[in-house]
Formats: sequence, structure tokens, C-alpha cells
Amino acid sequence: MDTLQEMKSKRAKAVADAQALLLEADGTTPRTMSEEDRVAFDALLEDEKSLTAEIDKEVAAADAVRLTGLAAANARMREPEARISAPMET
Repeated sequence: MDTLQEMKSKRAKAVADAQALLLEADGTTPRTMSEEDRVAFDALLEDEKSLTAEIDKEVAAADAVRLTGLAAANARMREPEARISAPMET
């Protein structure tokens, strides 16, 4: 399993490679794509979509773990024996 950073790097490369297929070497002039280029472009876009879905899934899972930990810590803090209480001085 790739790390989140590795998946983000792969996604960025797929996007850059797809953009490179669309433009001439100067990076600004659109170019005519062959059928082979279109197939490669479509495959790169599919890679980007699947990587984005996997990244979103990993981020959601990490968020769920963090929220569960926070909820547990919050619950422990609300327990009466967890509170430090001292008599109030008047």
C-alpha cells in the first residue's frame, strides 16, 4: 500500500503527463492528438480519478480515527473521577 504522499505524487504525475499530451513541447500550443495519445490520455485521467478516490478514502479513514480518539478523550475528561477538584476558598 502506498503512503498518502506517494499517492499524491502519482496523481500529480498522471495530471502532468496528461497535460503534456495536450500541448506541444513549448507547453502553451495545443496539439493534435493521435488515437494512441487519446487512449493514453484517457488512461491517465482514469489513474487520476482512482488515485483521488483512494486518497479521499485514506483521508476519511484517518479523520475517523482522529475523531474517535478525540471523542474518547472528551468522554474521559467528563468522568467525575477525572476532574481535579479542590475545595473553594472563600
